[in-house]
This record gives sequence, structure tokens and C-alpha cells, in this order.
Amino acid sequence: MLIKKIELENFKSFKGTQYIDFATDSVKNVTVVMGDNGAGKTTLEQAFVWCLYGEVEGLGENLLNYEIQNELMYEQISKACMKVKLLVEYRGQNYIISRFQDFIYKYNKVVVDGDYFIVEKQDENGSWIRLKTTESLVFIKKLLPQELSGFFFFDGEHLDRMSTELLQKKKSINFKNAVRGLVGLTALRNTLIQLGPATKKRTVCGRFNSEINLGSDDRIRDLSNDIDRFSEAIEKHEKEVENLEIEIERHAGNIADWKQQLSNLQDDVNRKKEYDALEKKIVDNEKRENALVVSLFKDFAKNFGTEISQPLFKAALEEIESVSKPEEVRPYIPVDTIKFLLNAKECICGCKIEEGSEVSKRLMSLMEDLPSDSIGNSIVQFSKDIRARLRNIGEFKNNFEQCIVDKSNYSEEARKASDERRLLEDTLKDTSQVENLRKNINGSTARINDYRDRVRNYRKDIAKDEIQRNLAQTNRDKLLAVSEKNRKNIAYYNYANSLYEMLSNTYMKKEKNTRRDLEVIINEIFDDIYDGDIKIAVDEEYRITSTLKDVLGGGGNLARNTAQNYAIIFAFIVGIIKLVKINKENKENKDDLTSYEDGYPLVMDAPLSSFDETRIKQICQTIPEIAKQIIIFIKDTDGKIAEQHLSSKIGARYDLKPISKTQSTIEKR
Repeated sequence: MLIKKIELENFKSFKGTQYIDFATDSVKNVTVVMGDNGAGKTTLEQAFVWCLYGEVEGLGENLLNYEIQNELMYEQISKACMKVKLLVEYRGQNYIISRFQDFIYKYNKVVVDGDYFIVEKQDENGSWIRLKTTESLVFIKKLLPQELSGFFFFDGEHLDRMSTELLQKKKSINFKNAVRGLVGLTALRNTLIQLGPATKKRTVCGRFNSEINLGSDDRIRDLSNDIDRFSEAIEKHEKEVENLEIEIERHAGNIADWKQQLSNLQDDVNRKKEYDALEKKIVDNEKRENALVVSLFKDFAKNFGTEISQPLFKAALEEIESVSKPEEVRPYIPVDTIKFLLNAKECICGCKIEEGSEVSKRLMSLMEDLPSDSIGNSIVQFSKDIRARLRNIGEFKNNFEQCIVDKSNYSEEARKASDERRLLEDTLKDTSQVENLRKNINGSTARINDYRDRVRNYRKDIAKDEIQRNLAQTNRDKLLAVSEKNRKNIAYYNYANSLYEMLSNTYMKKEKNTRRDLEVIINEIFDDIYDGDIKIAVDEEYRITSTLKDVLGGGGNLARNTAQNYAIIFAFIVGIIKLVKINKENKENKDDLTSYEDGYPLVMDAPLSSFDETRIKQICQTIPEIAKQIIIFIKDTDGKIAEQHLSSKIGARYDLKPISKTQSTIEKR
């Protein structure tokens, strides 16, 4: 496959009709398109993919040039067309691939009024023949299947995604399927999928196995049903296990990422802990100080009267002590006694007390003047109360002085902690994301534990079902052996199953050899692109592992890691291309390689921005020797360096010139 020309009409920033003729010479096979950021490099790369497949991730729906949209809105034009056209050569014949849309202004917005996809083939007379829609779709599938396009049309985001899938060990079948398709393993794998295993009813082995179920013997039929039932259960559980293991690996990868982020935030976490401890210290000391103030006020209110009355209390005690025995003014007679005599109307001497008499009135008057207690007892109790209050006032003074000291200490501790907290505030970052990271880690850990429990339970069920299925299979085989009707079916099944096992072993051997060859080629290319003692390995999932620690985050700065990762991606992609080229030259897997026998173009948007000048030179010397055609969209700064090292390989040069924020033009140099 060679891309000879691209023509754009009103596609995003490219207003009107503009085109690029690409270099197709076998020696000068490089086209360089230079432009600054925002000039339209990424738009050009996206135009290829949109023309071939009708969609581009992140591109949006309305691709019509912004100024043309305005002309439609303001009725300067009634209709507009947006088009991308590719002229390609495939197996020695020219094809024009066109995708275009018509636009009109309707319902107060610009809308698509027609969507078209056309493929035309040039015959031997130079005439163009339009293919049918189904033929067009089949042609694109042969030319370059969409699932493989990311390997040959890519930008920085593609490299980042490839880096994540290849280098961070996240579960993905994209690379595995891509390599199988590109290096010639897909046909054999599809054959295996069609042929077996017997546990799947739609395979050849499965259908022959099902034919055995047609025996008339009820016991055979029951056993066959049991085998099918156990097989279906096993297949279902195995699918569940596969999905759960994918989820486990995804969550484990996320946990590793979050823990790394958490580790990077650890200094802030420690400072936050110190800050929180100071905050608690301030609050605790302020609480203690406030509690002391409340206590002081209570004690002061309780003892203040005693404090100011001390001179009077002391004088009273001295006066009481100066009298040896209090003199009774009158003898103490309880009031209750007088009440009793009045009620009895008789004195203790026997004299009658008439109500209203002078005696009765005298007793009533006396009762009103009598004290509640004797003067002696009152003086004694008064003395006890004064002495107790004087003792308490001494304790109050001591407590008061200690409380003042404690209050001062609490206040000083709070002040020191506040000063330390103020110093931390200038260095403390927002650590709210720490809690989110921990929450994410705990959530994913819980899910992983749950998934692992479910996997264990599924595996137990699988083991039980396999035992039951094998037992049913053994019993059925014994019964079938005596059934002439089923002997043929058994023979067919055994033949198909043997063929499946033989091809399966062949496939596993070829895939193992493919991974080994790919690993060798990747290491050779990587050594040419990126110096350093780095050993690259390709695992069974076609993911990359490396012995150099800082490739996978064990050290080094970000720019260096990014450059190394991108170098590995380049080596991986170019390694696949070289492996296909070697297989073609050796005539291996020819039938499966016919779709790709013309080779591949590499269309790259800003592929060198993460490399220094030395790496750019090495990449420029390596890739053109392997890929059939190179199309590079690149910034002016990197482009000038690249052109120095690609000078002997460049067959076409173009510049992207921005006219405005919404329009650019393509100029040939």
C-alpha cells in the first residue's frame, strides 16, 4: 500500500481545496510536512483515518470548516461540501477513496444533508470504475483493517495509550490480535476456532460430538445431555473467570498507579499529620484554659464573700473566745412546750390557763420572743461555720494561684503550637486528593478480594463439572462403542479432534517462534534508536517487559522515561513491519500475508517531540530503511533537525501556514 495523494476540501482548518502529493519513490520515501502548534498537523493525520473509516476518536461530529459554517449561517451560501480524498496504490493498481458530506443550514444550525463513501478502481485502460458499497468495505478491510490502523496512523496520544498497554502490563488483546494479523497467524487461529474444541457446539468437533447424541439409546442421550450441560457450565464459568481476572488485573494496575501517586504525596501527608497534631494541641489547650476560667469564676463567686469578710470573722471569733461562757439572758424554753401548755389549758404547776386570760396572753407573747435555739448553741455553731469558711478561703487562694499558673501554661502551649502551625501553612499543599487515593485503593482492594473469592468458587465449580463431564463421557463412550450407528460419528469426531490438537500444537509453536523473532528484532531496532543497556522481552500477551528500572518507573526523570517508552513503541511497530517483510521474503505464511504484501505507510503526527537530537538522528536513520513509506507531520523546531538526518530520504516537503485561528493553508517547498 502506497498513499500517493490526499485532497482536502473544507475539512476543519483547511478551507477550499488543498492537497499533498506524497513521496512514493523506493529510495526517497519520506514526506515531511512542517507546521507550528495549531497549524493543522493533527488535523491532517485525522483526515486519513476519517476518510478510510468515517470516524476518529475525539474528533467530534461536525468537521466542516468554521468559516464555511458561518457562510451557511449568514446565508452567503446555501450548501457546502466537506471532503477528504485519498489516491492509493494497492497491489499495483490505483484506487481513489473518497468520503464527503454535504451541509445545509436548517433549524437554526448547520446539519449534514448527505453522507457518502466511494471507492473507485482504475482499470488497465485508465478508466475509473466505482465499486459497490459492499465491495468498498471489503477493500478497506483488505487494505488496512481499522483495528490495525492505530499502528500506522498515530500521534502522541496513540503513543501514550500504547505505552500504557505495552509497558504497564494492563490487560489488552489489541496488540496480541494485531501481531497475529500482521505476521500471518490469524488464518491458522481462525481455523482452530472453527475446528474446535469439542466443548463448543458450533465448532466442527462440537458438531460431530453433537451428532453422537442422536443415538436411540435413552441412556446415551441422557449422558450426552449431561456432557453438554457440564460443558456449557464449564465454558460459562471459564468466561466468568476470564472476565474477573481482567478486572483483577485492571484494579491491581490502578492500585499500583494510586500507590505511586500516594508515595509522591507522602511528604505532604506527613506535614498534614503534623499540622493536624498542632491543630489538636491548640484546641486541647484552649479547652483546658476555658475550663479553668469557668472553675475560677465558680470558686471566686463561692468564696468572695468570705474573703472580704475575713477581718469581721476574725474579730467575732476573738470576741467569742474572750467570754468563757455565754451569759443567758433568759432560760431556753422550747416553743413547742409553750404550745403544748396553751393547748392543754393547764400549767405544769397545775394552774388553769383560760383562753384570753392574762396568763394566756403572756405565754403567747413569750412564745413569739423565744429563739429557735439556745444562744450558747447558736454561738458554737456560728464559730464552727466561720472557722470552716476561713479554712476554705486558704485552699481557695492556693487553688486560685495554681489555676492562674496552669492557665498561663495552657495559653503559652497554644500560642507555640499556633506559631508552628503558621509556619507549616506556607508549605502545606492541598492533600484532599490523598483521601481520594486511599478511598480508591481501599475500594479496588475490596473488589479484588471479592473477585478472587468468586474466581476460587468458579474454579471449584469447574473442577466438579469436569469430573462429572469426564465420568459421563467415559460411560457414554462405553455405551457408544457397542453402537454401530455411532461408530462413524466417533471416528469423525476423533479425526477432527486429532486435527485440532495437531494444528493447535503447530499454532502454539509458530506463535512462540513469532514472539521470539519479534523480541530479537525489537531489541536490534531499539539498540539502533536508543543507546543503553536495555533488554526487552515480549510476554505471551505481547506486552513489553524491560530490565532497565527507570523504563517502568524505578528512577530517572519524566522526560527520560517518556523518551525511552516512545523508543520502545517505535521499535515494536517497526519490528512488526520488519518481521512481516522477512516472512514475505522467506515465503512463509504467504496466504495469510497477501493482504499486506504491499507493505505499509507510517503516518506520524509529531513523533519526535520527546527525543533529543541524538535520538532523532538514530530514528531518522532506522525507520526509512524498514517502512515502505514515511509521512511525518512535525513542528518546525524538530522538523529542521529531522530534515538534516533525512535529507537523502526526503522526496517531498510541505509547510502548513496558519492564516487565522480557524484556517490554514498547505504550501509546497
